[in-house]
Amino acid sequence: MTSADLAVDETQRRLRAVRRPRPVLARERERALTDRQRELLDQMEGMFAEGFAGLTMAGLAARLNCSLRTLYALAPSRDELVLIVVDRNLWRIGRQARGAIGHDLAPLDAVRAYLEAATVAVSGWTEAFARDLAAVPAAKQLANEHNEYLFAVTRTLLDLAVERGDIPDVDTAAVSRV
Repeated sequence: MTSADLAVDETQRRLRAVRRPRPVLARERERALTDRQRELLDQMEGMFAEGFAGLTMAGLAARLNCSLRTLYALAPSRDELVLIVVDRNLWRIGRQARGAIGHDLAPLDAVRAYLEAATVAVSGWTEAFARDLAAVPAAKQLANEHNEYLFAVTRTLLDLAVERGDIPDVDTAAVSRV
């Protein structure tokens, strides 16, 4: 195994060790969803672009052309349903950003690719969505948990860049937040 292969393995090992946010909808529960339930969650993600703070379960059911019972089978409350939809969106963004880190990228190139992919993914957020994300305390907390993951991945890659001598020894925790 070459030194480049070892560096790739070390990068991937460290990235796998970064603690991910806990999903609102447990993976087992998500796998058990029907195609219709997944379709509804996907549709809600698009609807939430217009804002979600004022949405009710009855309003959602009417716009989605489904029954209230169908929505309550997804989540016990409107707030929980909002969190599921927002969390799925944030996980999708995270997967896109993480997928941008190619196995052969040097740590600094990986940071650039990761942050660029995350930025591109959230650039599609509307003002209404961002406003409601910040205004709904549980959604804001959820977004903060995902941001902490982004900071941790960035810091891990910066730590590797420092160890390789690619950048001077800096406070990588502070830099990752900037």
